[in-house]
Amino acid sequence: MADIIGFIRANIVKSRCVTAGLQFCSNKYRRKLLGKIGWTVGDRSIIHWGVIPTAKNVRIGHDVVVGSGALFDGMGTITIEDGIRIGPMLKILCTTHPVEPGLPRRIAGKDLDLDTVIEYGCWIGASTLILPGVVIRRGCVIAAGSVVTKSTEPNGLYAGVPARRIKDLPTAYDDQAVPAG
Repeated sequence: MADIIGFIRANIVKSRCVTAGLQFCSNKYRRKLLGKIGWTVGDRSIIHWGVIPTAKNVRIGHDVVVGSGALFDGMGTITIEDGIRIGPMLKILCTTHPVEPGLPRRIAGKDLDLDTVIEYGCWIGASTLILPGVVIRRGCVIAAGSVVTKSTEPNGLYAGVPARRIKDLPTAYDDQAVPAG
């Protein structure tokens, strides 16, 4: 039991120090601090201040910009491919709970960790919420303030609560020639 408590304390302290340090350092050092908690951040990617890194399994590709105040939460893997632009105050969640009626004291069942993916070339607007298990397909634009509850189809503008496809977008690249990371 003492080992478990020591592990929890060490990780909470480490996470809090990283979160505090993210506010006051350059992008170069912010990326290094995120690496200390298990994130990988590709070349030329910019992670703005105020990111809340409670998720441990985050993979960010090359040439990505993450706006300030973004929250990455849960125990599933969050993958952000190359060339993504993310506005401020994004929330990506990758842990949910199945509904299990009859449980004593609560209806939410055990944690269910689902991977969340944003594919190549997307633009995610400010204050967007992306729920667990969602895959935002390549070339999509998600309007500011949207709540993405289901995976998208490629090359579409999605908006609303819940987000729905508003219109088709032109394909800016050949599906066979997506740049390698």
